[in-house]
Formats: sequence, structure tokens, C-alpha cells
Amino acid sequence: MEKGWTIIYKTQNAYHAEIIRQVMEKENISCVVMNKQDSSFFFGNIEILVKDEDVEAAKKLLQNFEP
Repeated sequence: MEKGWTIIYKTQNAYHAEIIRQVMEKENISCVVMNKQDSSFFFGNIEILVKDEDVEAAKKLLQNFEP
């Protein structure tokens, strides 16, 4: 991944990652979902990354998110 992006959330649940992505996009925060799960056994994490300048705003949005 390019420099300038920060991981703000990790999950093993693809559904949670998609909800977070949609919330970020709704608030005009660019984000990237990196699925690092094994495709056969589904272990590993899905990471949500945002640009460094959006980290604080994204973390505030995540305070209201309960998996």
C-alpha cells in the first residue's frame, strides 16, 4: 500500500468491513478495504485504511459503530 494511508479498523467479518466502508464513503472519507483472509479457511483480517489526514474524522465515526 502507498504511504499516507493508516489502518483504522481490523475485523474478520466481511459484513462489518462493508458497513464501515459505506459509512466512510457517505461522509466523503476515502477508504480502502484490504481483505487479507485466506480464501479457503477464512482466517486472517480485513483491514480498513483511510488517508492520514482523515484518520481523526474516521475514528470519530467508528466510535458509534458496534460490531
